[in-house]
Amino acid sequence: MGGRERDLLHPSAQVHQYQRYLQDSHTAFYEPPAPIELASCAYLHNYTADDGDVLFADRFRPILDASPVFTADDVEPLQAFLR
Repeated sequence: MGGRERDLLHPSAQVHQYQRYLQDSHTAFYEPPAPIELASCAYLHNYTADDGDVLFADRFRPILDASPVFTADDVEPLQAFLR
C-alpha cells in the first residue's frame, strides 16, 4: 500500500465493524416492534481482482461470508446483493 508494506484491516472487516457499531449504538436496529435489518459489504470500485488475490484467500472466508467484497468487475453481483 502506497509503495511500502504495512498491515491493513481487510475491507470486509472494516465494514463489518461499522455494521456492528451501528447495530449496537442506534435504537433503529434493535428496538421493537420492527427493528431495521442491516447488512454490509465493501465495494472496491477502483480495484480489479487477479486470480489468487489475497483479499479472497480462504483465511478470510468467515468475514467475506458476513460482509462480502465486490470489485470493479462485480457490478451485477453487487446489484443482486443489494436487492
